[in-house]
Amino acid sequence: MDCPKCLIKMKVYPAKDGVEMDFCYDGCKGLWFDRYELAFYADTEEDVPNFENLVQLATQTPYQCSKCSESLMEIRYVEEANLKIDFCKKCHGVFLDAHELGLLKAIAAKKSHGFERIKRLAQRLEDQGFSVHKRA
Repeated sequence: MDCPKCLIKMKVYPAKDGVEMDFCYDGCKGLWFDRYELAFYADTEEDVPNFENLVQLATQTPYQCSKCSESLMEIRYVEEANLKIDFCKKCHGVFLDAHELGLLKAIAAKKSHGFERIKRLAQRLEDQGFSVHKRA
């Protein structure tokens, strides 16, 4: 796929546990995540937490989604942080500029409670066929 910002061919980059990011290696160094991949990578429940409220404040960008050609929207990642990311309302893909992944992961880590993260990890292990024993 081509980068939505600089239109250069992106390279597939294996990130973790089967998540593949499209990386604009030869251009702007941006990253594309398909639906649910960002949540999996950042260990959050959703790609954009509190999406229903935040999408109302989104603004259209001059960029088009490389997956479905819909205009990308700029949306705040969470209400309490000043990080804005590019989001496709049609296919729910997310484009991050080169510096945004580290910021997003730090914000996500602060928002997520340890117990919730452990429950998500246990579910992912069960989904992969592992047996997870829970104590009462």
